[in-house]
Amino acid sequence: MRWTRARAGRLAASLASVEQLIGGFDEIVGARASLTTLVETGSLRLRVRHNHPGLGTDVLRALWPAIGDSGTDYDILCLSASDPLVASLVPSTLPEDVRLLVPERLTGQRWFIDGRIGLYTGLDLSRGTGLVIWGDGAYRLLVCSPFRTIAQWAASDMDDLLLHSAAVGRPEAGVLLLGAGHAGKSTTALATVAAGGVTVGDDYVWVRGLEAFSCFRTVKTRHSARISLQGAAAALPGFDMYYEEPKRVHYLDGADDVMVRRMPLLGAAVIRLGAATTRWRRIPAVEAFLQAAPTSILQATSDRGQQMSQIKNLLTGLPTYELSVSADFLEVGDAVLRFVDTLIAGRA
Repeated sequence: MRWTRARAGRLAASLASVEQLIGGFDEIVGARASLTTLVETGSLRLRVRHNHPGLGTDVLRALWPAIGDSGTDYDILCLSASDPLVASLVPSTLPEDVRLLVPERLTGQRWFIDGRIGLYTGLDLSRGTGLVIWGDGAYRLLVCSPFRTIAQWAASDMDDLLLHSAAVGRPEAGVLLLGAGHAGKSTTALATVAAGGVTVGDDYVWVRGLEAFSCFRTVKTRHSARISLQGAAAALPGFDMYYEEPKRVHYLDGADDVMVRRMPLLGAAVIRLGAATTRWRRIPAVEAFLQAAPTSILQATSDRGQQMSQIKNLLTGLPTYELSVSADFLEVGDAVLRFVDTLIAGRA
Protein backbone atom coordinates (compact mmCIF):
# COMPACT_ATOMS: atom_id res chain seq x y z
CA MET A 1 0.00 0.00 0.00
CA ARG A 2 2.85 2.36 0.80
CA TRP A 3 4.35 1.68 -2.63
CA THR A 4 0.98 2.48 -4.27
CA ARG A 5 0.65 5.74 -2.36
CA ALA A 6 4.22 6.74 -3.17
CA ARG A 7 3.67 6.03 -6.84
CA ALA A 8 0.40 7.98 -6.82
CA GLY A 9 2.15 10.89 -5.17
CA ARG A 10 4.92 10.92 -7.76
CA LEU A 11 2.35 10.76 -10.56
CA ALA A 12 0.42 13.70 -9.11
CA ALA A 13 3.62 15.71 -8.77
CA SER A 14 4.58 14.87 -12.35
CA LEU A 15 1.19 15.98 -13.69
CA ALA A 16 1.46 19.21 -11.74
CA SER A 17 4.93 19.86 -13.16
CA VAL A 18 3.65 19.77 -16.76
CA GLU A 19 0.44 21.69 -16.11
CA GLN A 20 1.84 24.97 -17.40
CA LEU A 21 3.24 23.35 -20.52
CA ILE A 22 -0.05 21.64 -21.36
CA GLY A 23 -2.01 24.79 -20.59
CA GLY A 24 0.20 26.79 -22.95
CA PHE A 25 -0.32 24.47 -25.92
CA ASP A 26 -2.53 26.79 -27.99
CA GLU A 27 -0.28 29.80 -27.50
CA ILE A 28 2.90 27.87 -28.25
CA VAL A 29 1.72 26.15 -31.45
CA GLY A 30 0.49 29.51 -32.73
CA ALA A 31 4.00 30.97 -32.55
CA ARG A 32 6.07 31.63 -35.65
CA ALA A 33 9.04 29.47 -36.60
CA SER A 34 11.85 30.35 -38.96
CA LEU A 35 12.02 27.04 -40.88
CA THR A 36 9.51 24.60 -42.40
CA THR A 37 10.07 21.01 -43.56
CA LEU A 38 7.37 19.02 -45.40
CA VAL A 39 7.52 15.26 -44.86
CA GLU A 40 5.46 12.08 -45.03
CA THR A 41 5.38 9.12 -42.66
CA GLY A 42 3.11 6.26 -43.60
CA SER A 43 0.15 7.91 -45.31
CA LEU A 44 0.41 10.96 -43.05
CA ARG A 45 1.72 14.33 -44.24
CA LEU A 46 3.36 16.72 -41.79
CA ARG A 47 4.33 20.36 -41.96
CA VAL A 48 7.15 20.56 -39.43
CA ARG A 49 7.93 24.08 -38.26
CA HIS A 50 11.13 24.57 -36.29
CA ASN A 51 14.01 26.90 -35.43
CA HIS A 52 16.76 24.29 -35.44
CA PRO A 53 19.04 24.52 -38.53
CA GLY A 54 19.86 20.79 -38.58
CA LEU A 55 16.47 19.33 -37.75
CA GLY A 56 14.98 19.59 -41.23
CA THR A 57 17.89 17.73 -42.81
CA ASP A 58 17.90 15.06 -40.11
CA VAL A 59 14.15 14.50 -40.35
CA LEU A 60 14.26 14.26 -44.14
CA ARG A 61 16.93 11.57 -43.87
CA ALA A 62 14.55 9.41 -41.85
CA LEU A 63 11.18 10.32 -43.44
CA TRP A 64 9.95 10.77 -46.99
CA PRO A 65 9.78 14.21 -48.58
CA ALA A 66 6.14 15.20 -49.02
CA ILE A 67 4.67 15.05 -52.51
CA GLY A 68 3.29 18.54 -53.10
CA ASP A 69 3.05 21.36 -50.57
CA SER A 70 -0.68 21.42 -49.87
CA GLY A 71 -3.19 19.21 -48.12
CA THR A 72 -0.94 18.65 -45.11
CA ASP A 73 -2.68 16.56 -42.45
CA TYR A 74 -0.88 17.96 -39.39
CA ASP A 75 1.05 21.10 -38.58
CA ILE A 76 3.75 20.29 -35.99
CA LEU A 77 5.88 22.82 -34.13
CA CYS A 78 9.13 21.17 -33.05
CA LEU A 79 11.27 22.91 -30.42
CA SER A 80 14.32 22.27 -28.31
CA ALA A 81 13.65 22.37 -24.57
CA SER A 82 16.06 25.31 -24.40
CA ASP A 83 14.04 27.37 -26.90
CA PRO A 84 12.80 30.62 -25.28
CA LEU A 85 9.22 29.74 -26.26
CA VAL A 86 9.15 26.78 -23.88
CA ALA A 87 12.27 26.90 -21.68
CA SER A 88 10.38 28.22 -18.67
CA LEU A 89 7.53 25.70 -19.13
CA VAL A 90 9.52 22.46 -19.44
CA PRO A 91 9.78 20.92 -15.97
CA SER A 92 13.22 20.49 -14.47
CA THR A 93 12.05 18.12 -11.73
CA LEU A 94 10.24 15.41 -13.74
CA PRO A 95 11.47 11.99 -12.53
CA GLU A 96 13.53 10.26 -15.20
CA ASP A 97 11.47 7.07 -15.09
CA VAL A 98 8.08 8.77 -15.50
CA ARG A 99 6.09 8.19 -18.69
CA LEU A 100 2.81 10.08 -18.79
CA LEU A 101 -0.14 9.73 -21.15
CA VAL A 102 -2.62 12.57 -20.74
CA PRO A 103 -5.84 11.88 -22.71
CA GLU A 104 -7.58 14.63 -24.69
CA ARG A 105 -10.74 14.50 -22.61
CA LEU A 106 -8.82 16.29 -19.86
CA THR A 107 -7.05 18.97 -21.90
CA GLY A 108 -8.35 19.00 -25.47
CA GLN A 109 -5.01 17.58 -26.61
CA ARG A 110 -3.41 14.18 -26.27
CA TRP A 111 -0.01 14.24 -24.56
CA PHE A 112 2.74 11.69 -24.12
CA ILE A 113 5.65 12.68 -21.91
CA ASP A 114 8.74 10.48 -21.58
CA GLY A 115 10.79 11.62 -18.62
CA ARG A 116 13.49 9.05 -19.32
CA ILE A 117 14.80 11.03 -22.29
CA GLY A 118 12.96 14.35 -22.00
CA LEU A 119 10.61 14.05 -24.98
CA TYR A 120 7.24 15.87 -24.87
CA THR A 121 4.59 15.24 -27.54
CA GLY A 122 1.21 16.96 -27.69
CA LEU A 123 -1.38 16.71 -30.46
CA ASP A 124 -4.79 18.26 -31.03
CA LEU A 125 -6.33 15.61 -33.29
CA SER A 126 -9.42 17.66 -34.07
CA ARG A 127 -7.47 20.68 -35.33
CA GLY A 128 -4.42 18.89 -36.74
CA THR A 129 -1.88 20.83 -34.68
CA GLY A 130 0.94 19.35 -32.66
CA LEU A 131 3.92 20.19 -30.49
CA VAL A 132 7.11 18.21 -29.99
CA ILE A 133 9.76 19.34 -27.50
CA TRP A 134 13.00 17.49 -27.09
CA GLY A 135 15.62 17.61 -24.37
CA ASP A 136 19.30 16.96 -25.00
CA GLY A 137 18.92 13.23 -24.49
CA ALA A 138 16.01 12.87 -26.92
CA TYR A 139 17.36 14.31 -30.16
CA ARG A 140 18.83 11.10 -31.59
CA LEU A 141 15.67 9.15 -30.88
CA LEU A 142 13.62 11.94 -32.45
CA VAL A 143 15.57 11.89 -35.71
CA CYS A 144 15.84 8.08 -35.80
CA SER A 145 12.05 7.48 -35.79
CA PRO A 146 10.61 10.98 -36.14
CA PHE A 147 7.15 11.63 -34.68
CA ARG A 148 6.39 7.95 -34.04
CA THR A 149 3.92 8.80 -31.29
CA ILE A 150 2.06 11.23 -33.54
CA ALA A 151 2.04 8.65 -36.34
CA GLN A 152 0.48 6.05 -34.02
CA TRP A 153 -2.23 8.46 -32.86
CA ALA A 154 -2.94 9.62 -36.40
CA ALA A 155 -3.11 6.09 -37.77
CA SER A 156 -5.64 5.11 -35.10
CA ASP A 157 -7.67 8.24 -35.82
CA MET A 158 -7.78 7.23 -39.51
CA ASP A 159 -8.69 3.61 -38.62
CA ASP A 160 -5.27 2.55 -39.91
CA LEU A 161 -2.57 0.71 -37.97
CA LEU A 162 1.02 1.49 -36.99
CA LEU A 163 2.38 -2.04 -36.67
CA HIS A 164 5.65 -3.11 -35.05
CA SER A 165 6.91 -5.18 -37.96
CA ALA A 166 9.04 -5.18 -41.09
CA ALA A 167 7.81 -5.49 -44.67
CA VAL A 168 9.95 -6.92 -47.48
CA GLY A 169 9.62 -8.32 -50.96
CA ARG A 170 9.50 -7.09 -54.53
CA PRO A 171 8.31 -3.63 -55.63
CA GLU A 172 4.98 -5.14 -56.75
CA ALA A 173 4.19 -7.04 -53.52
CA GLY A 174 5.64 -8.42 -50.31
CA VAL A 175 5.07 -9.80 -46.83
CA LEU A 176 5.01 -8.55 -43.26
CA LEU A 177 7.70 -9.92 -40.95
CA LEU A 178 6.40 -10.30 -37.41
CA GLY A 179 8.08 -10.95 -34.08
CA ALA A 180 9.07 -9.41 -30.79
CA GLY A 181 12.31 -7.52 -30.21
CA HIS A 182 15.40 -9.59 -31.14
CA ALA A 183 13.28 -11.82 -33.38
CA GLY A 184 15.40 -10.92 -36.40
CA LYS A 185 13.16 -8.49 -38.30
CA SER A 186 15.92 -6.00 -39.12
CA THR A 187 18.48 -8.66 -40.03
CA THR A 188 15.98 -10.46 -42.28
CA ALA A 189 14.97 -7.17 -43.92
CA LEU A 190 18.60 -6.29 -44.65
CA ALA A 191 19.27 -9.80 -45.94
CA THR A 192 16.34 -9.45 -48.33
CA VAL A 193 17.61 -6.09 -49.57
CA ALA A 194 21.14 -7.47 -50.02
CA ALA A 195 19.66 -10.28 -52.15
CA GLY A 196 17.99 -7.76 -54.47
CA GLY A 197 14.66 -7.18 -52.77
CA VAL A 198 13.09 -4.06 -51.33
CA THR A 199 11.74 -3.08 -47.95
CA VAL A 200 9.11 -0.72 -46.57
CA GLY A 201 10.78 -0.65 -43.17
CA ASP A 202 12.44 -2.87 -40.58
CA ASP A 203 10.73 -1.72 -37.38
CA TYR A 204 7.37 0.00 -37.94
CA VAL A 205 5.08 0.06 -40.94
CA TRP A 206 1.79 1.86 -41.50
CA VAL A 207 -0.92 -0.55 -42.64
CA ARG A 208 -4.05 0.52 -44.48
CA GLY A 209 -6.23 -2.33 -45.67
CA LEU A 210 -3.84 -4.90 -47.13
CA GLU A 211 -1.12 -2.41 -48.03
CA ALA A 212 1.98 -1.36 -46.08
CA PHE A 213 3.35 2.19 -46.17
CA SER A 214 6.90 3.14 -45.23
CA CYS A 215 7.23 5.22 -42.06
CA PHE A 216 10.98 5.49 -41.42
CA ARG A 217 13.88 5.21 -43.86
CA THR A 218 16.31 4.03 -41.18
CA VAL A 219 17.34 0.56 -40.10
CA LYS A 220 18.38 -0.23 -36.52
CA THR A 221 20.63 -3.14 -35.60
CA ARG A 222 22.05 -4.34 -32.30
CA HIS A 223 25.75 -3.78 -31.81
CA SER A 224 26.22 -7.55 -31.54
CA ALA A 225 24.46 -8.26 -34.85
CA ARG A 226 26.75 -9.74 -37.47
CA ILE A 227 25.32 -8.64 -40.78
CA SER A 228 26.47 -7.40 -44.13
CA LEU A 229 25.23 -4.11 -45.52
CA GLN A 230 26.18 -5.21 -49.02
CA GLY A 231 23.37 -4.04 -51.27
CA ALA A 232 22.11 -1.73 -48.54
CA ALA A 233 25.27 0.16 -47.66
CA ALA A 234 24.94 3.35 -45.67
CA ALA A 235 25.48 6.34 -47.93
CA LEU A 236 25.23 8.67 -44.94
CA PRO A 237 27.04 7.96 -41.68
CA GLY A 238 24.80 6.36 -39.12
CA PHE A 239 24.93 6.85 -35.37
CA ASP A 240 24.62 4.97 -32.11
CA MET A 241 21.44 5.34 -30.12
CA TYR A 242 20.92 4.32 -26.50
CA TYR A 243 17.26 3.80 -25.67
CA GLU A 244 16.36 0.67 -23.72
CA GLU A 245 19.34 -0.99 -25.41
CA PRO A 246 22.29 0.17 -27.55
CA LYS A 247 21.62 0.09 -31.28
CA ARG A 248 23.26 1.33 -34.43
CA VAL A 249 21.06 3.41 -36.75
CA HIS A 250 21.79 3.03 -40.48
CA TYR A 251 20.62 5.17 -43.39
CA LEU A 252 20.01 3.10 -46.51
CA ASP A 253 21.93 3.90 -49.68
CA GLY A 254 19.74 4.83 -52.63
CA ALA A 255 16.56 4.64 -50.55
CA ASP A 256 14.42 5.03 -53.66
CA ASP A 257 15.88 1.74 -54.93
CA VAL A 258 15.97 -0.45 -51.82
CA MET A 259 13.14 1.19 -49.89
CA VAL A 260 9.73 1.87 -51.37
CA ARG A 261 6.91 4.07 -50.11
CA ARG A 262 4.20 1.41 -50.30
CA MET A 263 3.79 -2.30 -50.86
CA PRO A 264 0.71 -4.52 -51.38
CA LEU A 265 0.73 -7.39 -48.88
CA LEU A 266 0.37 -11.04 -49.83
CA GLY A 267 1.02 -12.54 -46.42
CA ALA A 268 2.42 -12.20 -42.89
CA ALA A 269 5.25 -14.33 -41.54
CA VAL A 270 6.41 -14.90 -37.96
CA ILE A 271 10.21 -15.12 -37.79
CA ARG A 272 11.84 -18.04 -35.97
CA LEU A 273 15.62 -18.14 -35.51
CA GLY A 274 17.91 -21.16 -35.48
CA ALA A 275 16.97 -23.17 -38.57
CA ALA A 276 19.67 -25.02 -40.51
CA THR A 277 18.22 -23.63 -43.74
CA THR A 278 15.50 -21.04 -44.20
CA ARG A 279 12.04 -22.52 -44.74
CA TRP A 280 8.41 -21.53 -44.35
CA ARG A 281 5.15 -23.22 -43.45
CA ARG A 282 1.54 -22.10 -43.22
CA ILE A 283 0.24 -21.48 -39.67
CA PRO A 284 -3.14 -20.45 -38.24
CA ALA A 285 -3.77 -16.72 -37.97
CA VAL A 286 -4.05 -17.00 -34.18
CA GLU A 287 -0.38 -18.08 -33.96
CA ALA A 288 0.70 -15.03 -35.92
CA PHE A 289 -1.58 -12.84 -33.81
CA LEU A 290 0.04 -14.02 -30.58
CA GLN A 291 3.44 -12.97 -31.94
CA ALA A 292 2.39 -9.67 -33.52
CA ALA A 293 -0.11 -8.22 -31.06
CA PRO A 294 1.81 -7.99 -27.74
CA THR A 295 4.85 -6.16 -29.07
CA SER A 296 2.78 -3.58 -30.99
CA ILE A 297 0.22 -3.05 -28.26
CA LEU A 298 2.73 -2.69 -25.42
CA GLN A 299 4.70 -0.09 -27.38
CA ALA A 300 1.58 1.89 -28.31
CA THR A 301 0.91 5.02 -26.25
CA SER A 302 -2.89 4.74 -26.52
CA ASP A 303 -5.75 3.05 -28.42
CA ARG A 304 -4.54 -0.42 -27.43
CA GLY A 305 -7.94 -2.08 -27.61
CA GLN A 306 -8.48 -0.67 -31.09
CA GLN A 307 -5.04 -1.87 -32.17
CA MET A 308 -5.71 -5.40 -30.93
CA SER A 309 -8.89 -5.55 -33.01
CA GLN A 310 -7.11 -4.12 -36.07
CA ILE A 311 -4.24 -6.62 -35.85
CA LYS A 312 -6.72 -9.47 -35.55
CA ASN A 313 -8.63 -8.27 -38.62
CA LEU A 314 -5.41 -7.82 -40.60
CA LEU A 315 -4.08 -11.29 -39.87
CA THR A 316 -7.37 -13.02 -40.54
CA GLY A 317 -7.40 -11.30 -43.94
CA LEU A 318 -3.90 -12.49 -44.92
CA PRO A 319 -2.28 -15.92 -45.32
CA THR A 320 -0.04 -16.39 -42.26
CA TYR A 321 3.22 -18.31 -42.10
CA GLU A 322 6.14 -19.26 -39.89
CA LEU A 323 9.43 -18.27 -41.47
CA SER A 324 12.31 -20.21 -39.89
CA VAL A 325 15.60 -18.50 -40.80
CA SER A 326 19.17 -19.72 -40.70
CA ALA A 327 22.27 -17.89 -39.50
CA ASP A 328 23.55 -17.57 -43.11
CA PHE A 329 22.82 -13.96 -44.07
CA LEU A 330 23.02 -14.52 -47.84
CA GLU A 331 20.98 -17.73 -47.71
CA VAL A 332 18.22 -15.99 -45.74
CA GLY A 333 17.86 -13.18 -48.28
CA ASP A 334 17.67 -15.52 -51.25
CA ALA A 335 15.16 -17.77 -49.47
CA VAL A 336 12.89 -14.89 -48.46
CA LEU A 337 12.76 -13.66 -52.04
CA ARG A 338 11.91 -17.17 -53.27
CA PHE A 339 9.12 -17.22 -50.68
CA VAL A 340 7.79 -13.88 -51.91
CA ASP A 341 8.07 -14.94 -55.55
CA THR A 342 6.02 -18.04 -54.74
CA LEU A 343 3.27 -15.87 -53.27
CA ILE A 344 3.35 -13.50 -56.25
CA ALA A 345 3.15 -16.41 -58.69
CA GLY A 346 0.24 -17.88 -56.74
CA ARG A 347 -1.65 -14.60 -57.03
CA ALA A 348 -1.35 -14.51 -60.80
